[in-house]
Amino acid sequence: MKTTKTQNKLARSKPLWRQAIAFLAFLVLTPGIYAQVTIGSDKEPESFSVLELISNKETGLRMPHLTTIQRNDITTPAFKAKAEAKGLTIYNTTIGCLEFWNGTEWISACEPSCTAPVIEPLEDTEKRYVIWNPYMPAGTMDLSKPVVPAPAPTLSISATGTSLTYQWYYRNYNSEKKFLPVYGATSDTYQVKFEKLGLYQYKCVVSEADNPSCSAESDTIEVVWGCGAKTYDDRWLVFMCHNLGADPSLDPFTWKSDGDEVGFDIKGDLYQWGRKADGHEKRTSPVVDEIASVADLDGENQVKVTSDKYGKFIAGTNFSSWTVGFDPILLNWGDGTILMDVPKAKNDPCPEGWKVPSLLQWQSIVRGPETAFGTIISLIPTPPVLVNKWTWTGNGVEIGDALYLPAATTRSGNNGKFSTGGYGSTYWSSNNWKYPGRAANVFGTFGFISLASIYPADHYYYPVNGFPIRCIQE
Repeated sequence: MKTTKTQNKLARSKPLWRQAIAFLAFLVLTPGIYAQVTIGSDKEPESFSVLELISNKETGLRMPHLTTIQRNDITTPAFKAKAEAKGLTIYNTTIGCLEFWNGTEWISACEPSCTAPVIEPLEDTEKRYVIWNPYMPAGTMDLSKPVVPAPAPTLSISATGTSLTYQWYYRNYNSEKKFLPVYGATSDTYQVKFEKLGLYQYKCVVSEADNPSCSAESDTIEVVWGCGAKTYDDRWLVFMCHNLGADPSLDPFTWKSDGDEVGFDIKGDLYQWGRKADGHEKRTSPVVDEIASVADLDGENQVKVTSDKYGKFIAGTNFSSWTVGFDPILLNWGDGTILMDVPKAKNDPCPEGWKVPSLLQWQSIVRGPETAFGTIISLIPTPPVLVNKWTWTGNGVEIGDALYLPAATTRSGNNGKFSTGGYGSTYWSSNNWKYPGRAANVFGTFGFISLASIYPADHYYYPVNGFPIRCIQE
């Protein structure tokens, strides 16, 4: 049975939108009842109308406002597959027109339907650029040098259509959720400009000049300035391109070693946890088999310049720390927590703007948080699902395509000797780690052994050992 409702004068005095919402809710929440309604007048609705809105000559019906980018974001494969999506109507603020989805494309109420421009797909080599040079801050320890960006790529697309216009968009992977227009970038090419280290994404929207609703988007292009890796929670961590003490002029993605006792190649220095750079970290530093006493330490819990242990690698049988006890140095590089973003401590050896990575930062570029620490990820025979692609190069690991960790060897806290180089390495974190079943005062590390295993912040060592450091941006 059909029922007919009209609104009395009291009802018409209410805001129209509230009445519309109330009526729609009534229809949705009351199964089996079919009604027609007029809002804004006591006129009986036409037989073919389920809802009639009569203007009071002061207000109208406001459709959802979306930009072309936002409209394209909701036009997913799942959206296209739903027959119920047909008829969805929006107001496109980019072109200033109502648009509706006809099941195949968005049709503008301002212009006739069109054939969108065709953009040629990009090759894989055109979708990703990793930019580095020795004068960028991620590639040098000499802070007196100016920051000079590496040569920037020119992005280019090829499209066919009628009277085409172009607009490039970009976003910083960590700070912008939406793509923003690049002002003045209105041709089929765009010369990328250096801003700061990180991952940036670009794309171009191509439209017909006479009918802007006829548009298409290019493939997304990624540009990495410096070095880094994605995390399990979809962030980008910026790492220095070299280990502390390595030769910053070398290609940071290629192995080069001049011997275990040479650090100024790709391997870098080997630090004892909690110590600043005083010469002890150099691979040629002499070994002293006597622990630093309280009298040997200055006010910052570092070996005094006047001490006979200054600049020397402290090692000896059954040594666990390079100084008496652990309490004086527990906060030298961290704050005693195992948070993701541990603040930089005053004795952190990384240069300004950089710090020793935390345990969880190391772990985040492998996969999500472990349910139990101590897990070893085996890459043989079947690699698990990891955040980044891991590639063993024979002398180190590539993490994605913008970070390389060389098998830099380590130095024993028992005798000061080097481990066998070229097959694996262990990198320091900023955290001391107390965990049931482990020694009370050990310090977390990130390690790997060739292609067999990754230790994502799950190995723990005494601070007397000498390990490399790869700094991360604060």
